[in-house]
Amino acid sequence: MAKRPVFVSKGALNKKLRLTMKQIHMKNSYRTMRKRKGHNGFDELRRYIKSGGEFCKELAVIMHERAELEASYAKGLHKLSGKLLKASKESMGSVNQAWQMVGVELEQEGDMRKSVASAIADDVVRPLRQLIETQHKIRKGVESMVDKTTKNLHDWRAAESKAKKQCYSNCRDNEKIQDIMLEARLGRGKTLSDKETIKMEKQRRKAEEAVQKSDLDYYTCCVRAERARLEWESAVYKGSSCFQTLEEERLQALKDLVVKYHKNAKEAAPKMVAIAERLEEPVSACDVEKDIQTVISAKGTGENIPEQMLPDFYAEDMNNIMNRERRREALEKFIQMLKTDLQRERRGKQGVENLAKALQETPTFGGEESQQDVNDKLQHMKAMLAYLEAARYKVQSSLDELSNRPKMTHPLAKHIEVHRDKQGLAFSILKVPPWVRGNSVDVSPASDSPTGSPNWNDRGTADGTSVQPDSDFDHKVLTSPDTTNNPSQSVIQETTPQIPARTKTSVSSPVAEKKLISADAELTSSKSIKHPCMFMSAPRYPSLMIIADEFSSQGSDRDYQTTMTEDNVDSGTKDGVYYAHPLASAPSVGRCKALYDYEANMYDELTIRTGDIINIHEKQPDGWWVGELESVVGIFPATYVEEID
Repeated sequence: MAKRPVFVSKGALNKKLRLTMKQIHMKNSYRTMRKRKGHNGFDELRRYIKSGGEFCKELAVIMHERAELEASYAKGLHKLSGKLLKASKESMGSVNQAWQMVGVELEQEGDMRKSVASAIADDVVRPLRQLIETQHKIRKGVESMVDKTTKNLHDWRAAESKAKKQCYSNCRDNEKIQDIMLEARLGRGKTLSDKETIKMEKQRRKAEEAVQKSDLDYYTCCVRAERARLEWESAVYKGSSCFQTLEEERLQALKDLVVKYHKNAKEAAPKMVAIAERLEEPVSACDVEKDIQTVISAKGTGENIPEQMLPDFYAEDMNNIMNRERRREALEKFIQMLKTDLQRERRGKQGVENLAKALQETPTFGGEESQQDVNDKLQHMKAMLAYLEAARYKVQSSLDELSNRPKMTHPLAKHIEVHRDKQGLAFSILKVPPWVRGNSVDVSPASDSPTGSPNWNDRGTADGTSVQPDSDFDHKVLTSPDTTNNPSQSVIQETTPQIPARTKTSVSSPVAEKKLISADAELTSSKSIKHPCMFMSAPRYPSLMIIADEFSSQGSDRDYQTTMTEDNVDSGTKDGVYYAHPLASAPSVGRCKALYDYEANMYDELTIRTGDIINIHEKQPDGWWVGELESVVGIFPATYVEEID
C-alpha cells in the first residue's frame, strides 16, 4: 500500500527553509534511522533523547555539587582567614605583616569563590533544571501520542488478522457447499432427495451470506488498520521532528551553559592572580633581622643576668656563735680550698682555650658542633671561675673583718647580694655581670698561678697582631692592622667598652695605701707610691711595677695582691684593662711620634693616636717600648711610631 503524503503548513515550511544544511542532514538522519528500523527506529531515537535528558539531570546534580563545593570552600577560607587574622593581630614585624596579608588574601579568595558558586548556581544549575523540566514534559507528551497511535495500530492489525482468518474459513466452506450442489445438479455424485436438496440449498445461502459478511468485515478492518497506520506514521513523524527540536534546544542550551561556565572560570583566574600579586610586596618586604630588632625593642626585658647561689659557710657570718680561733682556721681552710679549685679551674680553662684556638686556626680539625661544644665549655668554666672568685672574696672579707683589717674591694663585690631566709640563715647571690660572660673571668692575682707569674708568650711581638687577653676580666676581641698594608685601621672591636681617660688616676684610700706600703717595704724603699692600682697579673717590665701586697708563702690571711678603687670599677674598663701611672723617677731616653692609632689591649699598654708625642723610657728587644704620654706610662709597639729625637 502506498504511503500517505505528509502535508506541512506554510509556517512549518518557512521554518524548514531557514534550517542550515547541517540541520537538514540531522533531520534526514533521524528519519532515515526511523525508516530503516521502523518502529524500532523510533524507539532507538526515543532512547537517545531519553539518555540526553538523563545526562542533563546528572550534569545538573554535578554542577549543583560544584557550586556547593565552591560555597563550602569559600566558607572554609573565611573561617581560616578569621583565625589567621586573629592569631597574627598581636604580632609585630614584617614577617607577621606578610602573614596578615595572607589572611586578607584568604578572605578575598573566599569572596571570589563565593561569587563563583553563586554564578554557577544562577547561570548553570537553575537554567539547566528549567530546561530538563520543560523538555521532560514535551517528551512525555510526544511519547504518549506515539504510544497511543501505536496501540491503536496494533489493535486494528489484530482485528484485521482475525477477520481475514474468518473470511478465508467462510470462503472455503462456501466453496465446498457450492461444489456439492453443482455435482448434484449434474448427477455426478450422490443423488439427493428433495428434503436433502432443500437443506443443502439453505446451507448454500448461509455460506454465501457468511462469505459476504466476512469479506465486508475483513475489508473494513483493513481500511481501519491502514488509517491507524497512517495516524501512527504521522505521530512518529511529528515525534521525530519534536525530538529533533528538543535535541537541538538541549545541545544549544548546554553550549550556552558551558560558555557561561568558561566565562566565569576565565574571569576568576585574573582575580586569583591579582590576589596573589598583592602578596608580592609584603613578602618581599620580609626582613628577619629587622623583625628581631623590633621585637627586642618592644618586648625586650633587658639582658638576662644569671644568678649564682654562693656558698655561705657558718664561719662567715659573724652573728653565728663560734670560737675566734676556730673561725679563723675554718676561714683559712675555706680560702685554701677555694684557691686550689681556682688553680685547677684555671688550668682547665687554659686547656680549653688552647683547644678553641686550635679549632679556630684549623677549621678542618673539628666541625661546627665541636667548636660550639668547646665554646660552651669555656663559658661554663668562666662562670665557674666567677663563682669561685666571688666565694673566695666573701670568705676573705669575713677573714679581714675578723682580723680588723679594712675590707678589700673587688670587681664582683657590688654584684653580690646577701639576704636572709625565714629561718634567718644568710644566703648570697652573685648576679653575674656581662663583662664576666663576655670573654675571660679569672680575677686571681699573679701569686695564685703555679709559677708566680703569667705566661707572656701569648702577647707576641710588637706588631699589633696579638689578640690574647691579659686578664680574665678582658672581654674584648681586638684585631690589629697589618703594618705593611693599612696600619691606619688600628683596631676592630667586637665588644667595645668605654676607654677611660688616659690622665685619670685611680687612688685608693689612705688606709689601704698605708697597708700596701707596709706590706712591701723593699719595693717602696727607693720609690714613692702615689697611685697604687690594681693589676691582674705581674707586669713584664720593672718600670711598670705597681706596689702590691703579695700573698705570703707562710700562710698570710691576705690572698689578694691588689686593690681596686670605685673609679676603676665604675669606669668603662670593667673588662680589666687598667693603666699604670708613672713612677717618680722614670728616666727618658728620647721622644717619638705616633704614626698610627693603637688601642691598648692589656692593662699595661698605652693607647696612642696619630700625631701623639711620646716620651720614651725604655726600649725592649721584643719590639715593645715603654713610654709616657700625658702623665700615663705604658708600653706600645715600636712599629707604630718613629723617633724624632
